[in-house]
Amino acid sequence: MERLVITANSTQIYRKDLPAPFSSITPVKIPNIPELNHPFSLRDHLAKIEKEYLHSAIHEHKTTRQAAQSLGISQSAFVRRTQKYNLH
Repeated sequence: MERLVITANSTQIYRKDLPAPFSSITPVKIPNIPELNHPFSLRDHLAKIEKEYLHSAIHEHKTTRQAAQSLGISQSAFVRRTQKYNLH
């Protein structure tokens, strides 16, 4: 991060400023975060957010490998998590 601040050509860091492994990753849209004043546990909220991320990645990418890469997880972890939430 410090290197990016020093080597960036402007006051903002853009995708083109990132090293090659990071600049090629497709960004994922952040889902709406549920209201926290509901009587749900943190585990329930995190599960809901994870499910929304997985659902979004499935619809934005052609393969599970690409979807997993966009989320920064392995393909096997992606498949396990989609099975956990019955997403296909």
